[in-house]
Amino acid sequence: MTIKGFIRTTIILFVALPTFAISDYLNCPCKVVKVTDGDTVNVLDRTKTLHKIRLQGIDAPERKQDFGRKSTQNLAKYVAGQNVKVEYNKRDKYKRIVGKIIKSGRDINLLQIKDGFAWYYKEYQNEQSKQDQALYSKAEIEAREKRLGLWSAKAIPPWEWRRKGSQESTKKGCNIKGNINSKGDRIYHVPGRSSYGPTRINEAKGERWFCSEAEAKAAGWRAPRG
Repeated sequence: MTIKGFIRTTIILFVALPTFAISDYLNCPCKVVKVTDGDTVNVLDRTKTLHKIRLQGIDAPERKQDFGRKSTQNLAKYVAGQNVKVEYNKRDKYKRIVGKIIKSGRDINLLQIKDGFAWYYKEYQNEQSKQDQALYSKAEIEAREKRLGLWSAKAIPPWEWRRKGSQESTKKGCNIKGNINSKGDRIYHVPGRSSYGPTRINEAKGERWFCSEAEAKAAGWRAPRG
């Protein structure tokens, strides 16, 4: 094979790799300084840089949902104040790292599912390795069969709970979205504007619905620039 042929083949193989195969690690060990909820933590790396981590492959109950507090407590018992490793391959639209928390060789994301305090978030399963897909799916099935944690009651998946809350707010005429960007700016979005469609409400971050622009401004939120 010629040098040009080798380079061409290498480029093709690299491009063809699935996204989950291209992973990175933070400058760890990283100390968990905050457990926000059952699928989100803040860590400090070796340089004392703060990172917000959204646990990949799982979706835990929102804090206002049933089992929301227990899910948070369950995650905290594993990692609060502890040194962990963080493996990741993407950041979400909020600039959070979406990754796997590893403590003493154990996949903490997976433990949340095994203990019955998180769902396997299949919507994003293509971002995982085939091995993790199988492990996470099996863990949820076993937790459900054993009626562990949230499976001991009729729990509503958080993505349905969030959608229901959005629909109820819209029905009441409160359809102005109050979002918080990665810099912490509080910005409201009005239906009909280009910025409205892509945005989502995340109540766990403190985001909310408003019934009027005046209400949003009075609460300290501003219109998007431009």
